[in-house]
Amino acid sequence: MSLRNDIMARFTNQGDSEPIFVPDLNTWYRRNSRAGTLPERYVDWALADIYRDLELPIWQVVRPWRFEVLGLDTDEQETETERVRRVETIAGVLVWRWERAPDGGWQQIDYPIRSAADLPAAVEWARALDCSLDTEGLTELEMSIGDDGVLAIEVPPRPLMNVVSRLLGWEGRLDLLQEPAIAHITEHLEQRLQPLITSLAQVSVPVQYANDQLDGGVLSDTLFTEYLLPSYQSTMEELHEYHKRFVVQSRGAVKSLLQGLIESKVDVVAGFACTSEGEGSLADLHDQADGRITLWGGIPGELLLPETDRETFDERVRQTTRMAQGRERLMLGISGGVPVKAELARLQAVPYLMQQALS
Repeated sequence: MSLRNDIMARFTNQGDSEPIFVPDLNTWYRRNSRAGTLPERYVDWALADIYRDLELPIWQVVRPWRFEVLGLDTDEQETETERVRRVETIAGVLVWRWERAPDGGWQQIDYPIRSAADLPAAVEWARALDCSLDTEGLTELEMSIGDDGVLAIEVPPRPLMNVVSRLLGWEGRLDLLQEPAIAHITEHLEQRLQPLITSLAQVSVPVQYANDQLDGGVLSDTLFTEYLLPSYQSTMEELHEYHKRFVVQSRGAVKSLLQGLIESKVDVVAGFACTSEGEGSLADLHDQADGRITLWGGIPGELLLPETDRETFDERVRQTTRMAQGRERLMLGISGGVPVKAELARLQAVPYLMQQALS
């Protein structure tokens, strides 16, 4: 079986139970490319070629669309250390602000909704959003990956995650979620999201991917049920009509969200974090999933950093592999994403360590 078919089969109940390791290098590649910090060997390399050089299955994500704000004055200024975006509406001005993070990426530090007074402007912003689609080259890119892995299309975050992560901030005024204006914003975002998903489902690429960064530590069951469950269900009804698969990205613990994700019929939750033993362990999560959703993750990203000693990394990979043995709908990957400063030699060593663990 090719790597492509092996991965796709594991997104359903048709996959093997032998452990497989599929890391997500997309954010690592994008951030290092922008900062000019790719390893010297890989400067000017395509992502798929880096995967092949590391002898790892390819998981490549593309975004063949862009959002535009129509009819509103928008200004964006960027320096080496700061980026500021201002959008002027008839109801007021919205301001986003980012600063350069230690890993070279952008970290949002100021959010446009600080009080109820900002909500009318945020509604105007949501109404002005439009989306342009460009799928040219997708077929050729999918063919270039071939049987060595899977190409996925990224779709916008769920409206709730967009509002909280980009407009309010998780430490901001979450009490404002009960305001009628927030319902108007999420409704407008949902009206743009689902038709885009339908359009993208009609191209050949077999998987859609949502970088929703789910984390049960900050996202309550109530918020999931009220906002995310119906949105995911609408998407899954559409995608399964086209025989496409859907992967949702997490950024932390998913135990408290797993039942909701299962009810929504999402195919895969990726990047999940787990404890090494006990409640919240890989085995515990897999038992809770009960074959109804594919779990993808389990190896903490911080173990790839040079400050973590190699013995600790090696032993955690072996331990996780032994726990994964014989479990269907499970793929090993990196929890929390591959750090920008990750030692790629450690990624390359994972398949060998897995063989050691099972021999």
